[in-house]
Amino acid sequence: MLDAEFNGRLGDFGMARFHEHGGNAATTAAVGTVGYIAPELVTMGASTATDVYAFGVFMLEVACGRRSVEAQFQVEKKHMIKWVCECWKKDALLDATDPRLGDEFIAEEVEMVMKLGLLCSNIVPESRPTMEHVVLYLNKNLPMPDFSPYTLGIGTFAPFMADAASLLALSASWSWSGPPMSSSSCQPTDQPWSETKNSLHVVAEPEKPKT
Repeated sequence: MLDAEFNGRLGDFGMARFHEHGGNAATTAAVGTVGYIAPELVTMGASTATDVYAFGVFMLEVACGRRSVEAQFQVEKKHMIKWVCECWKKDALLDATDPRLGDEFIAEEVEMVMKLGLLCSNIVPESRPTMEHVVLYLNKNLPMPDFSPYTLGIGTFAPFMADAASLLALSASWSWSGPPMSSSSCQPTDQPWSETKNSLHVVAEPEKPKT
């Protein structure tokens, strides 16, 4: 976003609703839109990895032509990340593409975007690529890492409050030229996000006074 002097500012549209312009932006709240929020945001805080997660969701939305969570869809298609991964497991990744594209796309490029979207939205923060790597992958200046729909953390749609610490420990044993990643099977969760709200506002409990 640009300010009045056209200086670039990194911000969050959800946060803008809770703070006056020029006011103190310090908060203990986690604010964001359901579907874009990295599951570790509450327990570990915001980071470049949480931004990469949101960008991965964005890439999948562009390729699939839908929102991350569609409450009115069939059960198997409600959560986009899980659905795209299931299509990949069936060797039918292109079935998840936006039907409005028709035949006006290059299959290899769309598949690459979808796989990269899944890689960026990995539930394990340490296994997400940096944005530098993402740009290199998109420009085909660096080959994509070797991973599958069964790789740990891929295609997992986790609740916002999920603790990824155990997954981080499991992912430490396998590495590649980019960020580390595990080759173990992913463990998707059956717990859905709330389907009645478009945004989530979680506020940390205040500390109890010391006696």
